[in-house]
Amino acid sequence: MMQVRSAVFACALVLACQNEKPQPAPAASVSTHVQTKTPAPSSKTIANHEKAAVPPTPPNASAAVDDFVPDMPRSPPPPTARPNTEEGPERNRSIISEYGFPGYPGLVHLCGKRVYQAAGGHLTWDAFLSADAPAKVLEHFKSKLTERGFAEDKGGGTWRLPPQSPVPNRVLTVMRATDAGPHRGCDEVPSKDARSVIFMSRQR
Repeated sequence: MMQVRSAVFACALVLACQNEKPQPAPAASVSTHVQTKTPAPSSKTIANHEKAAVPPTPPNASAAVDDFVPDMPRSPPPPTARPNTEEGPERNRSIISEYGFPGYPGLVHLCGKRVYQAAGGHLTWDAFLSADAPAKVLEHFKSKLTERGFAEDKGGGTWRLPPQSPVPNRVLTVMRATDAGPHRGCDEVPSKDARSVIFMSRQR
């Protein structure tokens, strides 16, 4: 009897094992999030950004270039302390550069002086002679300095710079050689063939 029961139990156990189906392993969780890669900016995009970062050119930029006036150079030594070099174009260019003005061909240096003022400043000036008429000399300087700060005088004209300044720090005057002016205080007198005097001065 015991043997029969054991056989029945074993048979039932085998059937249970056969009927038990293996459960499939749970599927791995797949993330639906896809990481997108931002494309690198193209050279055209970079150029557009750089162009946008540059401020636009003001509408009057060309006018600013046309109205350019050379800067005032540093204060030079007095005329009496200049090197005793030979008179000529090179010396004239050196003296004129002390004022920051453009030169003019064929000038003859008449003299230069410095006047000391009670307030502590001083005025330096130089006078040059030209065989050209004042109108021709003025035309040359107008092409270099424009007419900003310019005022026409009898027989010539004067630039007072900076333009519209109540107290200009440098002046360029073209006058007739026969006119009165500071150049009359020079030791030398204008030659007979001189038609124009170019007078330059600077205030400090």
